[in-house]
Amino acid sequence: MKGLARSEKAPNPQGMNLLVILLVLALLFGGVGLFVEGLKWLLIISAALFVASLVSGAMSRGRLRA
Repeated sequence: MKGLARSEKAPNPQGMNLLVILLVLALLFGGVGLFVEGLKWLLIISAALFVASLVSGAMSRGRLRA
């Protein structure tokens, strides 16, 4: 019974602090990664729209001059 009582002691507060810090850092880095991924897709979509507007503008100018 002595071994049972010894294994039921409270968890180490330093270990819990480390766990909380690691969890917060994981959430922070995950959020930043998601934000950067969103910015990457926004850049791709805006570049595609920019190229499409350049092509559309060049085609309409060609029709006006002809």
